[in-house]
Amino acid sequence: VRRVLFRSIGRAEIYKLSFHLADEIFRTLIKHQFEPDVFFPEIKNSEFEMISEDCHNSDEKNKYDYCFQIWKRKTL
Repeated sequence: VRRVLFRSIGRAEIYKLSFHLADEIFRTLIKHQFEPDVFFPEIKNSEFEMISEDCHNSDEKNKYDYCFQIWKRKTL
């Protein structure tokens, strides 16, 4: 089994073009309402399963509450 780490940091078009390549998604979800101009594709529960979530409250280093999530692609 070969595992490739691919990081996609960019604009909406880069997310769209690379999303189908992901077997795992490492997502930081910030608990705040922003005015975004770029959206990450929807993570579909039919395709991915959240295997880990670690949430933190705001503090002196982090202005907003946030969660680290790990999603893994379901096997057919």
